[in-house]
Amino acid sequence: MNIDQTTHDHTLVEHCALALRRVVREGRADDVSVAYSALRDALLTHLADEEGALFPYIRRQSPGWGDELDALVADHEALRRLLGDVGAAVDAAETAAVEPAVMRFYALLEAHSLREADLLSKTYTELFPERFVGG
Repeated sequence: MNIDQTTHDHTLVEHCALALRRVVREGRADDVSVAYSALRDALLTHLADEEGALFPYIRRQSPGWGDELDALVADHEALRRLLGDVGAAVDAAETAAVEPAVMRFYALLEAHSLREADLLSKTYTELFPERFVGG
């Protein structure tokens, strides 16, 4: 598990989501598919890494965070569904459907990112005090 890589991946997902939102809002139809693909690839890789390594590690080391981790996994499932809605609208070239789908996805991603950052700051401080508490 690499904390720096996890942080980098979070930043990449957020940048890709912002890029997709921007090209949709600007009506740059030719760029939507590329921006969507970049977001899809970054997000799915990131979610798999968290669910496959980070969250199980936290569960083993600090079982008291189980409910919060379950809520984040539920967010991940909802993000995958909403990402699928965006992809379906993009693939169908349904311009009118793309922006609302992107905005629903983005709203959940933003809320999820705040919840996840809060939990991770608490767990990282607990699990890695030498790095995050100045030890």
